[in-house]
Amino acid sequence: MADFRLECFQNEFLPENGNIMNAVITVTATGTGAAPSKGEMTGTAPDGRAEVIIVDTSGSMNGLRLREAKAATAVAIDCLPDGVRFGLVRGTHTAEVAFPAAPPLAVSSETTRNMAKDYVKKFEAGGGTSMAAWIHLTAHLLRDEPGIKHAILLTDGKNENETPDALDR
Repeated sequence: MADFRLECFQNEFLPENGNIMNAVITVTATGTGAAPSKGEMTGTAPDGRAEVIIVDTSGSMNGLRLREAKAATAVAIDCLPDGVRFGLVRGTHTAEVAFPAAPPLAVSSETTRNMAKDYVKKFEAGGGTSMAAWIHLTAHLLRDEPGIKHAILLTDGKNENETPDALDR
């Protein structure tokens, strides 16, 4: 079973008339939740981790927000160790797998990381925002992956095209 530890750090003092607080949340996981395979024991198989990076490309992300999200996505891709299975989800009023072009998830290597970053460069803003659809697609992509499954969502936080309970579902 995987064990998780969560730590949150923030500046507790806002400037006068300030209305934005930034927080850094660190989640640490140990264990994979599954017994290691023979390949994992010999070091010949991927390490039992899967990562999906969800990028909000809705209309509200136009301009600087999308440029910064694309830069952050490229850095996140560069941080993936070799052997980690990964994919990119592009979100508007719908969700689409942006990389790899066809399932299953890609296996991280210098080549696949560069290919993924090439896809990110092509992202354009447009459409509405349906975070529940993005999360649903991500859950589907990760469903059968072994070991630790992780997703990160890069967004401006404006979920505009859903019923209030869509994210709860």
